[in-house]
Amino acid sequence: MVEKNGSNIYKDESVTSHNQQGGQTARNIINVGTQPRTLKNINTPSIIGKISQYSGTKVDVTAIMGDAEAGKFAQEIKVLLDSAGWITGEVNNAVYLPMPSGIVVQSPQDSVPKALLVLGQSLKNAGLKVEAQYNCNIRGLQVLIGAN
Repeated sequence: MVEKNGSNIYKDESVTSHNQQGGQTARNIINVGTQPRTLKNINTPSIIGKISQYSGTKVDVTAIMGDAEAGKFAQEIKVLLDSAGWITGEVNNAVYLPMPSGIVVQSPQDSVPKALLVLGQSLKNAGLKVEAQYNCNIRGLQVLIGAN
């Protein structure tokens, strides 16, 4: 580094890191690959406002078994639903073939109830991949968190 008139001018900005265990060496971070889903950058109060009109709706939240990212995101969805007054239990895990992706709102009825449609549309409007499905193999309403 060379100082000129009180300002720093960098001639060689190469940085070598040996045996580093965490931290940031580079000035800019480029994330490669699919990033984990999260509700942290989503306007959750807006979603809660829209779905709280269906407070008391009982729904199961299920994540794909063995998919840690789906399990963590399912926990965030559960907290969102709980905050809106929906009735949820613990996050379930299940195996599906073929493996679903994104968020799937499911109903055992031929027509998906309005509560699930509003939830699905609110999440979709927030930029998440969501679809609604009829599933005769489930007993109640379900929010399935598939692969990212």
